[in-house]
Amino acid sequence: CASIVGNFLIYAHSNGRLQYYSLIDGQEVNEYKHANGIRKCFPNHEGTRVALIDTSGTAWLYNPINDDCIQIADFPVTADRILWDSSDSTIFVACDQFNLHTFVYSQVEVGGSGVRCLGDVELGLQWELRIDPSPSPLQHGQIAVLVVDGTVTCQQASGGLSQQRLKSHDMSSNAHVADAVERQKGCMLQALALNRFPLAFKIGLALNVRELWLAMGRRALECLDI
Repeated sequence: CASIVGNFLIYAHSNGRLQYYSLIDGQEVNEYKHANGIRKCFPNHEGTRVALIDTSGTAWLYNPINDDCIQIADFPVTADRILWDSSDSTIFVACDQFNLHTFVYSQVEVGGSGVRCLGDVELGLQWELRIDPSPSPLQHGQIAVLVVDGTVTCQQASGGLSQQRLKSHDMSSNAHVADAVERQKGCMLQALALNRFPLAFKIGLALNVRELWLAMGRRALECLDI
């Protein structure tokens, strides 16, 4: 498998080697050796992160900057493609025939880098975010081809295009101070799950609910965003 991203050709081998080849310099500039063979690779739009699916069916996220490679928890075994959100390099979507599974990557977090599968968000007793991984259903016969700020463009069986919002984004991007209180709470929790702190802060000012401020403070500390 191979992809051209910017000035780099990024390709993987069945023996587990992932290589970056500079199209300008005409030479390899980075190499990573995975424990298992690599079946598929999906770099983001800048080439700064690469999602891998190895021969064991396990998914990983590779960072060429520090050579860190972390396992992607809750990755569906049925997924055969990964699409990166073109407007947010921390968001990617695992696609199978029936569902879209949203993941968020946190490079800096207490305990190290992490990847979390998104879905339904609730507030715990200690103001922690409780996220129940939940996919966005894909209509029959549609194939996701592009993700932009949580909106997925799909190709229909007829060849036409349609759009749908990811379940993980369905409220956060449409938050407005005039919305009902419960909807605003849901918007704020969704924004925190996506690590969108400026949006969460804006909603928090409108709500001014102590529990939500504590939730935002806790999540900000977890992400070392102080």
